[in-house]
Amino acid sequence: MEVILSADGLFKSYNGNNVIKNISLSVAKGDFLSIIGNSGAGKSTLLYLLAGIEKPDRGKVLLEGKDLFSLNDTEIAAVRAKKTSFVFQFDNLFQDLTVLENVMLPGIISGRKRKEIKNNAELLLEYMHISRIRDSKPSEISGGEQQRTALARAMITN
Repeated sequence: MEVILSADGLFKSYNGNNVIKNISLSVAKGDFLSIIGNSGAGKSTLLYLLAGIEKPDRGKVLLEGKDLFSLNDTEIAAVRAKKTSFVFQFDNLFQDLTVLENVMLPGIISGRKRKEIKNNAELLLEYMHISRIRDSKPSEISGGEQQRTALARAMITN
């Protein structure tokens, strides 16, 4: 089992308030990670640490064996664009783009071939049962369809 993401002894506090306390985890290739907890429990903070968006006060995050926080800002941004994705609590879809375009966007940013990305996006839309709304804008679809669009967008780079 190949571990692709691991965290060891993560701590993070804001204004003296400990939000993340000694979190360690590992995620194997092909696994999905869900973080569940009460409002204010630190779920978003943990995601930001795992994605390299925020730095921990202590501890390490390794992505494919590389310590994220030993990389410079440009290298971390490249890793985030190509290796990580997650669905926000609120879908954050681009309102001027169609469902298909929203799903394709991370793949385009990662530099992959547009035809390959479009094919993968269309497969994801079918898998999520939203291919019929591929040409709709986010404002024209339901909240559940928006969440499935955001989930498909998160999966396009994997």
